[in-house]
Amino acid sequence: MNKLEAKRHVLETLNMPQCYSYDLSKYIDVNEPVIIYGAGNVGKHTGKIFKEKGIIIYAFLDRMAIPGQLVLDIPVYLPDDNILDASIRKKANVFIAISFYPDEWHKRQEIIEYLKHLGYENISFGYSHLSSLCVPQPFSLEAIDIELSNSGETRILRALDLLQDDHSRSVFASNLRAHRTFDYDLTVNSYNTIQYFKPDVPLKKGYSRFVDCGAMNGDSLVKLLNYYNCDEYYAFEANIKIYDDLSKTVDELKGKIKEKYMTFPLGVGKETNEVNFNIRASGLSYCDLEESKEVDLGYEILETDKIKIVRLDDVLMENNIVPTMIKMDIEGSEIDAIKGCQKIIVNAEPDLAICVYHKVADLWEIPLLLYELVPNYQFYLRSHHLNTWETVLYATL
Repeated sequence: MNKLEAKRHVLETLNMPQCYSYDLSKYIDVNEPVIIYGAGNVGKHTGKIFKEKGIIIYAFLDRMAIPGQLVLDIPVYLPDDNILDASIRKKANVFIAISFYPDEWHKRQEIIEYLKHLGYENISFGYSHLSSLCVPQPFSLEAIDIELSNSGETRILRALDLLQDDHSRSVFASNLRAHRTFDYDLTVNSYNTIQYFKPDVPLKKGYSRFVDCGAMNGDSLVKLLNYYNCDEYYAFEANIKIYDDLSKTVDELKGKIKEKYMTFPLGVGKETNEVNFNIRASGLSYCDLEESKEVDLGYEILETDKIKIVRLDDVLMENNIVPTMIKMDIEGSEIDAIKGCQKIIVNAEPDLAICVYHKVADLWEIPLLLYELVPNYQFYLRSHHLNTWETVLYATL
């Protein structure tokens, strides 16, 4: 979208009523037996939502099903199990409850063709519905409405105006429309890109001194070294269980890092303190700040622990680290982390890759905050997954 088209699109979105539910009839005929393909995390959450809507689930299908397996007290069968006869396969609605990355369309198609070969005729896959189950952050539709209303159109349009290319504006406008209408089929994906490392953005500083906030198990380091030389690597990961895997990855790859590397079992924020850290069964973890209001998304919290939060300014300056790139994927704590990194950002002006999908308002508040710090930054948005997930703001000079 050009600037005028994007502005019109955003204004139309802001004038729409907020949608508070999704239309299941878009995907399935609830008057026929419903079968969920996929008995994993996404399938389980899908089943819970279907049951809450009064939809009767006939069975789950899974290629890894074992005899007698139940999910939500509902049987799980192999897709070719003889108990599912031809008449059931012909009339049942099979809903694929598996999340795919944009470059994994072939996997979805393989499943559809496999099921059709077995005689299943009514097969659907709903992005909007899966988004309602899998968005990895604690916000509700009510929270979306509040964030949009409280910000008003002025701040949103100011952020839109900072974006440098048509694709960025399309991502911004489509994400906003998807949140407002709860129709995540509307989102725009950044095809032929690789998150953080090949985003089709003219980055100036590069990856030689890379700060990895939310380093997980070192997956970003693996990709980084696949594409670039790295002189220095600094990783922050608050989840101590995942941190152990990160340490192993760094130890295995340290020979490819030319000069210096350090890992920190810490979170990053605007001030040094301790916070509760919730670890979910889904593998998603987040800081539970005192002022936050957690909305139950159906994820089971396995445990809560105390973690230490530090300011990046303190750690990086203490260790004489001058980054060329800072990446942040820290489950909604990005704004606080930026506020705790203001000196480094202002003085070093590194390239930035900041996730802006964990909270709806991050889409506009993060570029506005960074623009205040470095007015010369150029901003680009890329969406590396479906349903607004993995939407990243890139900032460069």
